[in-house]
Amino acid sequence: MKLNWKQRFVALMFVAAAGTGAQAACLVTEVEPNDSDSSASVGLCSGVNVVGSISSSSDAD
Repeated sequence: MKLNWKQRFVALMFVAAAGTGAQAACLVTEVEPNDSDSSASVGLCSGVNVVGSISSSSDAD
C-alpha cells in the first residue's frame, strides 16, 4: 500500500506523539509525605478533582 504525503505526515506525528508519552494521565490523588515540594506528586490537570493527604500535622507545605 502506497501512502500519500498527508497520510505519511499523520503517521509520523502519531508515532512521534506515542513515542514521547505526549500526554500523561491526570492524577486524582496527591501525596507529599516528607515536607518537601520536590517530592510532591506531579500530573495535575485543569478541571480534575484531586484528593490530597498530609502525613503529619507538622508538614509545612
